[in-house]
Amino acid sequence: MKVVEITSSGYEDGFKAGLEVKGRWKRGRLTNPVYWAGWTSYSYACWPIEKRRKVTLEEVLGKLGSWTRDAALRYAEKLHQKKMATLPNLKTYPELEGMDEYIDGYVKGYAEAAGIELKEVLLEKYWKEIMYYAQVNRPPSEGVEACTEIIFTRTEDGPIFGRGWDDWPGWYEDEAFTPPSKKVVEEKPTLIRYRGKGYSRVSGINEKGFAGFVTGGGAFYEYEEPSPEIFPVDVGELILRYCATVEEAVEMLQRYRLFWGPCNAVVYDVHGNARVVEKSRRKMAVRDLDDAGVGFSTYAGCENEDLKKLCDTASPRFKYYRKRYDWMQRTVSEAKGNLSLEVVWKMLTGHAPGGAMCQHHDSLPPGLCIVTLGVWAVLLKEGRRLVRNAYKEGKDWVYPCSVEQVEVHFKVPGKT
Repeated sequence: MKVVEITSSGYEDGFKAGLEVKGRWKRGRLTNPVYWAGWTSYSYACWPIEKRRKVTLEEVLGKLGSWTRDAALRYAEKLHQKKMATLPNLKTYPELEGMDEYIDGYVKGYAEAAGIELKEVLLEKYWKEIMYYAQVNRPPSEGVEACTEIIFTRTEDGPIFGRGWDDWPGWYEDEAFTPPSKKVVEEKPTLIRYRGKGYSRVSGINEKGFAGFVTGGGAFYEYEEPSPEIFPVDVGELILRYCATVEEAVEMLQRYRLFWGPCNAVVYDVHGNARVVEKSRRKMAVRDLDDAGVGFSTYAGCENEDLKKLCDTASPRFKYYRKRYDWMQRTVSEAKGNLSLEVVWKMLTGHAPGGAMCQHHDSLPPGLCIVTLGVWAVLLKEGRRLVRNAYKEGKDWVYPCSVEQVEVHFKVPGKT
């Protein structure tokens, strides 16, 4: 088993990571502003905030056209310096003590060991935030995911977590989407442990059995201002490192609510404890599971009345995805308590009229550009992850609803 040790020295950890890519490192395609216009053109119809500001697509593309890669590199350096100078109050966020020095040391160590310029590392780290800024100063927190999360805590197979991955294929032009070559895969586990405080973890599950939180579908929250915080905080890393229970994780997510979102999330462990979290840019609401031990979310899965007031619920986008959410509710209701893997697959790959779970290019309404690139179900008790990813046949996509599953075996901490 591969072991990765996280130390208190960001430079040391970054240097080790940089050595692994020395001589093989390549510039990421999406760090070049030339490629940002594609996503901008596709997604503009889904930008209600830009429409409210009366910013035209031509204005946005014109601003993007003035950006070169050198300009993005220079901005990445300035942005990093600005972020490192904004370490939050440690009385409220004690887990971040020394994190400014760690992050700064990590990128410097990585650059030195990999033999590349520091600004290249910084652009890889911040390119998406810089892209949003280049789009007429669009705040990064105005993006939102449209993925799906499901948790069934009471099935004959133990807790099952389901996930639907919706995205724009243009992000992944450099990646090969090919049919699965194996039906069963043994995952090579990596043990992550800390020399200082923190729970070790394997396969995304820490030694206490807490499995973290998986983010996805939320809402645009058109009527809420962006968060004022800009210090880079990996909230998912923090809760896996410091939280032993779902309750501890919910407390930390609430405390760090200005550092993540907007998106919803499912927080869960291997023992069948879970919560659904609704998250705008600044606010957070927690949903308990229903009486059958079920929780789920997707885009427009906004149930909290205070958060719903921040959304344009009359927009075509919200209405489309609300049909998807309603389909999930009906599917659970029709199961009449007989929850199973089959029900999870139905929720992830169904084709509800006007709000498909498995989204195809040819079935999307005008203004929507993301499709379903993958779905998977995780049987936490058994250590099995069932994966159905889209692939291409020539220029045509074969979507997850038509793909045979691949079974991945992973290690659950505490089990042989």
